[in-house]
Amino acid sequence: DDKGDATEGAAAYRASIEIDGAIAIAGAVMSKISLAGAPICQARGVPMVSPTSTNPRVTEVGDYIFRTAFIDPFQGTMAATFALGTLGARTAACVFARGNDYAEGVAETFRAAFTEGGGAIAAFESHEMGAYDFEDILVPIIETAPDLIFIADYYNDAASVAAQARELGYRGRFVGIDGWDSPELVRMAGNALEGSFFINHWHTEAASPESLRFADAYRFRYGENPDLIAVCGYESARVIIEGLRSAGTVSGPALRDAIAATELVLPTGRFAFDAARNPVKSAAVIIIRNGRFEWFATVDPPRK
Repeated sequence: DDKGDATEGAAAYRASIEIDGAIAIAGAVMSKISLAGAPICQARGVPMVSPTSTNPRVTEVGDYIFRTAFIDPFQGTMAATFALGTLGARTAACVFARGNDYAEGVAETFRAAFTEGGGAIAAFESHEMGAYDFEDILVPIIETAPDLIFIADYYNDAASVAAQARELGYRGRFVGIDGWDSPELVRMAGNALEGSFFINHWHTEAASPESLRFADAYRFRYGENPDLIAVCGYESARVIIEGLRSAGTVSGPALRDAIAATELVLPTGRFAFDAARNPVKSAAVIIIRNGRFEWFATVDPPRK
């Protein structure tokens, strides 16, 4: 129990390794705890697999540090892949909050991936977080008539941007990111985002056999639907277990190398690690339909 405190988290990591003899650690959830624990694991040669820490700096600590949730900018690539392939978009505008590393990073990677895939960026506009009036950026965007507007914002700003764009006459599609994942999104946006899509890590309705098996088993054991923390925690454990099976030893260097080479089909989709020990994995595309978040598709990462 790290108590959401970096000092407590570091103590828990040390106790797990030095007292309990941990040979690998699945955790932590919060990036600030993972950033406190990762140097401890790295120094002691104990592989660590975080389920949900998305701060890019976590895996930069060293070669014993992994994660199973994709990092924030990776969403931009997946959104561009979906927009080009499934939606058939050829032009897009980007809207994002300036000064927000999360929003800026996703918008930049969307722009790069969309243009690399043959699309054209009609506009790339930023705004202040929590702004109320977006007319100055939306009017010129709407004049370019893009196939879609990619809104790289948290749900509150995304709802405001979409609602105002509709008021100004935009009738095209909106595509967004996991920051949209809040029940407040639809309440704030009204019907403005009906039929829109956003990228997320997973959805309980994702229609793959592995996903359905996991959800059924979880409901049988706990009597409720699994959430994102549950599925990512499960995947972190699976990665460690598969690494142990492959390595055939608990030796730190061998286990580290085996985890790095892991390729699996997990509830969230196809999974492997890149050279920086971040996941190359599928993403869920969520559609907003009748005011509900429904699974629409699973989009696989481009294979090079």
